[in-house]
Amino acid sequence: MVKSPQDFAAGLLMIAIAIVAWLMVLPLPFTAPAGVGSGMLPKAVSVLLGGLGVAIVATSLTSNGERLTRWSLREIALVLGAIMVFALTIRGFAMPAIGVTVPALGLAVAGPLTILIAAQADRSTRFVEAFIFAIVLTTACIVLFRLMLRLPIPVFPPLLGY
Repeated sequence: MVKSPQDFAAGLLMIAIAIVAWLMVLPLPFTAPAGVGSGMLPKAVSVLLGGLGVAIVATSLTSNGERLTRWSLREIALVLGAIMVFALTIRGFAMPAIGVTVPALGLAVAGPLTILIAAQADRSTRFVEAFIFAIVLTTACIVLFRLMLRLPIPVFPPLLGY
């Protein structure tokens, strides 16, 4: 008997995602002649995700929890929309067939924009809190990914002239 339907559903979703991820990275080699193969990390993460899903399902059978509630399409649309905005604005894109061109805005603009859009999914979020969080998180991402790890992520292309 399921005592926590919400945890049960979440665990099953995690197991399903782990299975799909495993099947997608199955062709990648786990090991390579020089050491670690390109498939080692994604396979390990999918196994860990599946294991965590199994643990959550098991816990949902023994402990009481919340029942399933209706999904809000507004919340789903805002979070997925924020991800799409990030993907389209960080490096820019063009669709000449319909005359749409978005310049590369870089992480300095795409990061806060994404966070501010996703924050609207929760009706209790205040704009000032979300704005401060967006600035702090974007600054941390720039420091980590661009300065410390030296990844080729555009920070603010219009300022740099490209």
